[in-house]
Amino acid sequence: MQSAVDRAASGIRALIASRACGPGDRLPAERELSPQLGVSRPALREAIRRLRSGGVLESRRGSGTYVVQIDLAGVYDVRARLEPLAAERAASYRTPAELRRLKAIVGRMRTSLAEPERFNREDAKLHALIANASRNPVLVSALDHLGELALLTRAIIAPQERIRVSSFRDVERVCTAVERQHPKRAANAMERHLLNVRSDYLDTFVDQSSHDRADA
Repeated sequence: MQSAVDRAASGIRALIASRACGPGDRLPAERELSPQLGVSRPALREAIRRLRSGGVLESRRGSGTYVVQIDLAGVYDVRARLEPLAAERAASYRTPAELRRLKAIVGRMRTSLAEPERFNREDAKLHALIANASRNPVLVSALDHLGELALLTRAIIAPQERIRVSSFRDVERVCTAVERQHPKRAANAMERHLLNVRSDYLDTFVDQSSHDRADA
């Protein structure tokens, strides 16, 4: 179950994903946003701190909190370099307990294909588990730093069930390679997965943004 802070953070990401608050826009005041998201103002403040720390929001003294101009396609470019390495190492170093947790997450992803937010949460857990199983603290730290930006990209593309189904199939291939301890296959499957979702992101968000500007 999501905490109030998690719900507030998810709600803000949803506002950005739906373009209700675009890059450079100021978030609504706390007194407006708190009831809109159905959370308390303390929970909202903590969510804003989390998103600010994760590079999604920025505070301007005396002005408010703004959505950062983010190159989310660039986030995928970095992930497509780092996460295949994590998957490759996880295939070599994962423990039986980690494999059990990985399979459990895959099972929950399968049953949440019709629930975008739940699917996103499980997908994030899967990528974090694979990173931790790499046994490389530097790699884990680098990917953790991208965590909030990665959640934002998920919020943008996950509402489309077609993309969730395609993403899940990719993830299954990654996990099969990790289970069978095939490092190169795991790396290749993870790279294909991230390049696929990068393409989906460009198709669903960047292209639509261009159309919106043209229609303005």
